Amino acid sequence: WDVTVKAVAMLCVFSGLTAVLAGTPVLIERPAGAGTGQVAASQWPRENPPRPLPARPATFPPYELRKLSNGLQVVLVSQNEQPSISVRMIVRAGAAHDPKGKHGLAMLAATLLDQGAGSRTAEQIAEQIDFIGGVLGTGAGTDLTYINAVVMADSYPVGLELVCDVGMRPTFAQNEIERQRQQAVSALKVSAEDPDSVAGQVIDRLIYGFHPYGMPGNGTAESLQSLTRQDFVDYHRKYFVPNNALIAVVGDISPADAMAGLEKYFGAWKPGEVPAVSVTDPPDATRRIIVIDKKDSVQTEIRAGHIAIPRKHPDFEAVDQTVKILGGEGA
Repeated sequence: WDVTVKAVAMLCVFSGLTAVLAGTPVLIERPAGAGTGQVAASQWPRENPPRPLPARPATFPPYELRKLSNGLQVVLVSQNEQPSISVRMIVRAGAAHDPKGKHGLAMLAATLLDQGAGSRTAEQIAEQIDFIGGVLGTGAGTDLTYINAVVMADSYPVGLELVCDVGMRPTFAQNEIERQRQQAVSALKVSAEDPDSVAGQVIDRLIYGFHPYGMPGNGTAESLQSLTRQDFVDYHRKYFVPNNALIAVVGDISPADAMAGLEKYFGAWKPGEVPAVSVTDPPDATRRIIVIDKKDSVQTEIRAGHIAIPRKHPDFEAVDQTVKILGGEGA
């Protein structure tokens, strides 16, 4: 509540300053013969900023929530405006689930999912999705890993088959591991020279400490080099189970046809016991100022933050929008 009050107060101050400072000052010409020591007066516009437009109602398409017998949660949305279908699978495992000393495992595992799966190589997967005019992508965040596919409506079975293989049967080929590892290490070197990236990593560590949210999700050069193929296999076996996943099918397809495809390709996926994650609590809030002197940088990054309300808090959206209005990155 304190955070909300402060955020609203800051927003009121910001709005007042914006109203006063909006516009460009118009210099008044000095009359002939005026002394050279006189300073030209400035006249600020008196108009107020334009009023916001009235809010328009947002209408979302109807959806259905279902579940397969193995625990896989399903979200179905029928949209017939275009003859295409989007399939998105989310697994509840991300960088926060990296084992100790194995930072970067989830991120690198996500990039490897479509680099060889089932009986297909990385090249064959790319050729297959290109042949049907679709798009396939994988990635990971702090708390989840995702697999996305967008295909034409008549290619829905092919899209499901690819998502199924990529999610359930990645091969983690050693040559692909080495290739993706090299790219990840190179990306770390680039990030180390980017003030924005450095500032983000530092503020996360200061706020969250050794909580998973404060650890380097993309790994370090040392942690990435320590990852073995068995690490990827073990991580996948632990978390990539249907009772720890959700799949959404959105597009030009009926719920019955969508479920028939999901049953065919994901019905035999065996559930498993998802291990509990033990985390370190964030440190107590304290006032600190950290300066990183990067002499070759041409820009300066400033970060300020602290732990606020949880995402499930009823005021989360209001605080999030307020912080964004003030120029921040949100709650």
